[in-house]
Amino acid sequence: MTTPNTLAELKNARQAAGERYAAAVVEIEAAFIELSAYDRVLQNGNVNRLSGAPYEHRSFRGGLDLLPADMRHPDFGSYTTEFNRRINSMAIPIIDALS
Repeated sequence: MTTPNTLAELKNARQAAGERYAAAVVEIEAAFIELSAYDRVLQNGNVNRLSGAPYEHRSFRGGLDLLPADMRHPDFGSYTTEFNRRINSMAIPIIDALS
């Protein structure tokens, strides 16, 4: 990070940081949903029967359905919701294919 020396540089630096942040929000939401879906599949009893024993793994605590309010920037980021629905829409076809 370079130190802005003018107001124009400061505004440009803020814009660039905001764009990076917005892209990071998209990526963290996508990774959260994908990892949660795979964890949900591994927790499924029908899938566990394939291995003969429950699959031991760690997962997220609680149910997140949106990015926490403290992490939402008012100017940057497009925040999605309904994570649980999106997780299920990814997990259910995998469960069906493996069951």
